[in-house]
Amino acid sequence: MKRLLSLPILLLCLAYPYLYATAVQSADVPTQAVATLLESDTVSKSVQGPNRTRERISYLVRLTRVSADIAPTLTEQWCDELFDLASKSPLGWDRIANQKNAAVPLAKINPQKAMELLARVDLPQPHTIEGNFTEDVRADAAAVIFPAFAEKYGLDKIPEIQIHANAIGATGEYPYRAMARVMSWLQTSYANEAHQQLESIFRDALEHYKRHSQFEDEEEEFFNLLSSARHSVSPDLYRKALELYIKQVTTPTKADGLFAANVSIAQGTVIRLDDENRQLLWRVFPLLSDFDAEWGQRLVQEFPELKGAEAGVTPLGSAFISGHPTKEYADRKHQQMMDTSLLPRILTLREKDRNAAINLANRLTTLPARIIGASYVLPVVLDSDPVAAKQMYSQELQDLQKVTVPVERLQAKTAIAKSAYYLRDAPQVSRLSSQIIDQGTVLFEKDSKRNRADLHNGYREMGDMAEFAAAHGLSEVLQKVIALRDPLLKAHLMIFVAKGLAEAEPNSQVALGTAQH
Repeated sequence: MKRLLSLPILLLCLAYPYLYATAVQSADVPTQAVATLLESDTVSKSVQGPNRTRERISYLVRLTRVSADIAPTLTEQWCDELFDLASKSPLGWDRIANQKNAAVPLAKINPQKAMELLARVDLPQPHTIEGNFTEDVRADAAAVIFPAFAEKYGLDKIPEIQIHANAIGATGEYPYRAMARVMSWLQTSYANEAHQQLESIFRDALEHYKRHSQFEDEEEEFFNLLSSARHSVSPDLYRKALELYIKQVTTPTKADGLFAANVSIAQGTVIRLDDENRQLLWRVFPLLSDFDAEWGQRLVQEFPELKGAEAGVTPLGSAFISGHPTKEYADRKHQQMMDTSLLPRILTLREKDRNAAINLANRLTTLPARIIGASYVLPVVLDSDPVAAKQMYSQELQDLQKVTVPVERLQAKTAIAKSAYYLRDAPQVSRLSSQIIDQGTVLFEKDSKRNRADLHNGYREMGDMAEFAAAHGLSEVLQKVIALRDPLLKAHLMIFVAKGLAEAEPNSQVALGTAQH
C-alpha cells in the first residue's frame, strides 16, 4: 500500500507540480527533501539583477552545506559549479573563502576530490581593509577534510595528508586543528601502530609554529594540537612545544581593540580576562600542571591568579571589539557577544549533559540570548519537570515584552515559537510563526545595504522557522514560504525546508541522489 504524502510536501507539490512526479515515487522524507532542493535550485536560477553571480555563489554555499547530507550526487555537481564561479570572481578573501566552501561539503561524499579541490584554493588574502590575516581558510577546511580522508583511506595515506598540511603551512598557516583531529583518530584507530606517524605530525607542526605566521588565530589553533597530543608523543618533544607556547601566551597581546573572556574553574568561580593570550594561558595551564606539576607551581608564583586552575578551566565565551569603543559600549557589547557564543555549546550539551546545559543557560544575562537559551533547554526540562518548563515558557513570554530591537525581537519570537510547540500552545505557535515570516520578510527587503541574501536581517530567523516547520509539519509556515514573491528569499528558505524534511526521518534512505563514492 502506497503511503500518503506528508502535509508539508503535499503543499509544495500543489505549488510546484514538478515536485509531484518525484514525491509520489516514494513518500520517504529524503526523497521529499531532494525534490525540494531541486526546486530551490530552479528558483535560484531565475534570480536576475547585477548581483546575480554573487548571489548564486552565496546560494550554492548554503545549498551544498545542506545537500551533502541529503543528495550527495547532486552535491558534487553543485560544488563544481561553486568552485568554478568562485575562481572567476575577483581575487580577495571572499574568493578563497568560497573556493574553500566548495571543497568542504565533499568531505562527506568524496574525500579524495575534496583534497584535490583544497589543493587548488588560492593563496591566503587579507580579511580586512587594514590588511589583517585573521585565519587561513584552507586550514579551516582541512579540519573537516583531512580527518574524513584519513578515515576513508587509512593509515597508509597519512604521509599524503602530511604533504598537504606542510604545503598549506609553507604558504600560510599550518592546519594545527586539522592535524590534531587526525592525531586523535590515529590514537583511537591505530593505538599500537601509529607512534611514528604521531611523532612525525607533531614535529612538523612544531617546526611551523617555531617560525610563526601572520595569522591572528595561530595560538588558538596550536592549543588544539597541544590538547590532542598530550599522551601521544614523547615527553621531550611535548615539553619543547609547551615551552614555546607558554613563552608566547605569557606575552600580552598587541591588538587594536578590546578583548574580553570569561572562564570558570572547578570550584565554580568565574574569572574575567581582558587579554586573549592570558585567556589561552588559563586554558593551557591544566595541561601544563598535569604534564609537570613543579612547572605548574613555578608558573603560579609568577601568575598567582592561576591558583586553583589545575583541576580544569572551562571557557565561558569570548569577544573582541575592534577600534577604540567607550567602556560602557564595550562592556555591553562584550556581554552580548559572549552570551551569543555560548548558545551553540548549550545546544550541543543538551543531549549529552542536560544539567550542564541548564547551568549554562542560567548564566546568560542579555535578554535575547536568555530567551534562546531557555528554548534550547526547555524540551529536556519538560521531560523531567513539566511545571518548571511551563514557568520557563512564561518567563520567555514576559522577557519578550522587554525586547525592542526588531531583529532581536524576531530572534526571541523564533525561540518562543519552538517552546510553544513543545508545550502544545498551538495558538501561540500559529501567531508567532506567521509573524516571523511576515516581519522577517520586511526586515529582509529593507536591508538592501547587504551584498548577500544570507547576511540580510531576518534571514536566519526565517530559515530557522522554516526548518522547524518542515520537521514538525507546521503547514501554515510552509504555505507562507511557497507564497513568497522574492525568488532569492524563496530559494534560500526552501533549503531550510529541505533540511527540516530530512530531519523528520533521518534514518530513511532512498535512491535519488544517494550514490556514495
